[in-house]
Amino acid sequence: MLDVLQAYVSYQTAFNLSKQLEDRKRVSGKAARKALAQWMALHPTNVTQKVQFIIEHFSKNVAQRLDGKAKAMVVTSSRAAAVRYKKGFDRYIETHPEHAGIHSLVAFSGKLTGKQVIHADDERLAGDVFVVNEDEEFSEATMNPDVAGQDLRKAFERPEYRVMLVADKFQTGFDQPRLVAMYIDKKIANDVEIVQTLSRLNRMAPG
Repeated sequence: MLDVLQAYVSYQTAFNLSKQLEDRKRVSGKAARKALAQWMALHPTNVTQKVQFIIEHFSKNVAQRLDGKAKAMVVTSSRAAAVRYKKGFDRYIETHPEHAGIHSLVAFSGKLTGKQVIHADDERLAGDVFVVNEDEEFSEATMNPDVAGQDLRKAFERPEYRVMLVADKFQTGFDQPRLVAMYIDKKIANDVEIVQTLSRLNRMAPG
């Protein structure tokens, strides 16, 4: 039986999002919507369900293409979302050995602290998947330890890396001929960005 209250969000919880805003007395509708969207994007249930869908879809519909060498990109909404996707992705692969051959890389600029990545519902809904220390540091180097110091474009050419998780990176100027699928979990700003992003998929693999 499904626990229908597992992902329940009370009105009070949603209302408390206003505390994250600089002006606690007068919050614009736009700022409130942005805060709520970010809260939902990082929610552990939201992330884990999307990760499950992506991995299962990739495994069944994409991975076997190009003689079993096809790759995919996941475009996330923020650096914090990319970090959480990576943690969720690694845990799902770890607990589903049938997908052990699907390794991922995560790409984003700069560094984040655990405080920027944490969601209030992490421990209650996701066990230890997303639990981090507030002062823990996240960067491309710390989250891709097996390729530390290597250009991620080059690292992604390695056959074991099938999925690239990105945040505001590699949506333009990135040529990977084995990239045949893209999962977009963000609002694309305009028509130009849509074309630039989806154009990552129009390269042809040799042979």
